[in-house]
Amino acid sequence: MPDRAKSRLNPTARSTPITPRSSSRLHKSGNFPSRSIPTGQKKALIVQTVIFVSAPILMGIMFAIFVIPFLIKVTGYAKMSQTTSQSSALVPQSPILNAPPTHIATTQLTISGFAEPNHTVIILVNDKEISSDHSLVVPSSGEFSTELNLSTEGEYTISAYSIDPESKQNSPSSPKFSVTVDLTTPTISFSDLTNRQEIVGRDNQTLTISGTTKPQAKIYLNDRLSRADAEGKFNLRLELTEGDNVLNFVVEDEAGNKMTEQLTVRFTP
Repeated sequence: MPDRAKSRLNPTARSTPITPRSSSRLHKSGNFPSRSIPTGQKKALIVQTVIFVSAPILMGIMFAIFVIPFLIKVTGYAKMSQTTSQSSALVPQSPILNAPPTHIATTQLTISGFAEPNHTVIILVNDKEISSDHSLVVPSSGEFSTELNLSTEGEYTISAYSIDPESKQNSPSSPKFSVTVDLTTPTISFSDLTNRQEIVGRDNQTLTISGTTKPQAKIYLNDRLSRADAEGKFNLRLELTEGDNVLNFVVEDEAGNKMTEQLTVRFTP
């Protein structure tokens, strides 16, 4: 029978796939055919790998050899410059004065305090150096003391500053203290009380005593303490007993000046 006729009688003959020989060989062996790399490319790859690995190491070595010492020098110079500038800008510490009394009944005032040893302390009165006698070199203990003569009554401000041993730097002035020299003895006056006064009646047995004296002065009536206000006014109370009552007054101002006065009143119930 002719081939064309056989083909028509066997319809499966066309559906059978034709597998190429090369594909059949790969399937059977399970491997792809190897491809060789040229020798020149291998060398180039090796060189690139060596450079890639060694470059960071070389950079680290160069950083340690050159950069780190340079940074250390720069930092050292900066610290030296900072220390020098701080040293040149350093000034002596201000003297520390012990607080003097706010009011005194004498012209002599003792000023004491603390300052850096071997520095010279200058005492200022009303912001002025009163004389070289009140400049003193501080001993190693750091403590100093001097006497001031304020000469007259009035209010004074006291402060001080110091100078280093080379006389190159002055310290800032210390805080100021106010001192009042008061040499005047206080007085006392009564509004409605006189010596040998007669007081009659139980309703008047509690005696009220008012008057004036120095502002803020202490007033003792038979050892009982009271104080005048900022204007010097005061009010006192005393329980009278029948017969003569002795009233002993002592007035002491803020400077310590004192005066005494004694009155007698007779109480009749």
